[in-house]
Amino acid sequence: MINELLREKRRHGLKETISPKEMELLKKGTPVQKIIGFINFDDVKINVNRNVLIPRYETEEVMNESLKYIDENSDVLDLCTGSGYIGLSIKKKTNANVDMTDINEEAILQAKENALINDLSVNIFKSNMFENINKKYDLIISNPPYIPDNIKLSDSVIKYEPLDALYGGKDGNDFYKIIINNYSKYLKKNGTLILEISEDNLEYLTSHNFEIKKDINGKNRIATKTKKE
Repeated sequence: MINELLREKRRHGLKETISPKEMELLKKGTPVQKIIGFINFDDVKINVNRNVLIPRYETEEVMNESLKYIDENSDVLDLCTGSGYIGLSIKKKTNANVDMTDINEEAILQAKENALINDLSVNIFKSNMFENINKKYDLIISNPPYIPDNIKLSDSVIKYEPLDALYGGKDGNDFYKIIINNYSKYLKKNGTLILEISEDNLEYLTSHNFEIKKDINGKNRIATKTKKE
């Protein structure tokens, strides 16, 4: 954990020392990103000081996949935005019109803070999945909770990250089922749906004709589907 914290500090250009307070947090199993208070992907600074999920490097690959389908004229929905990483990175890279939603108040506040510190103009609002959505998009992208309920997570995750942003029901597919049953109403013709997934969700999503792509570690991570009708 010490080396991991020093590595993250080096990556972010911070002084490579560990204070007594930081050492105590390490001993408690606090994730290094929570100790530093932020994470930086491609010049987008994402604060994680609130009770939100820490963005993973795999999610960066999911976000990059979206860039193949959009430009500055596109309308984009980041569903289940959490800290706001996906939507803010898309905005920074494309200057598309980006809406970002979540049901969690902490996530909404964190995403708005992150939009401000990155000086990015996006529309962030509370919505229980598609409940408050009233327009159609060229791209819907989502990293919803997708871990099956019977999967045991590490203590550093259980103690420091919101479990409702991780677990997706008995088979991990509860949120995918909602998305699949509703996304077509909110996607323009030839629009694309992109989902972050895990190996546990593969069978369900392939049964619904999603194209599956692997991440840099060779794991099934990205599910895409284009609306043709």
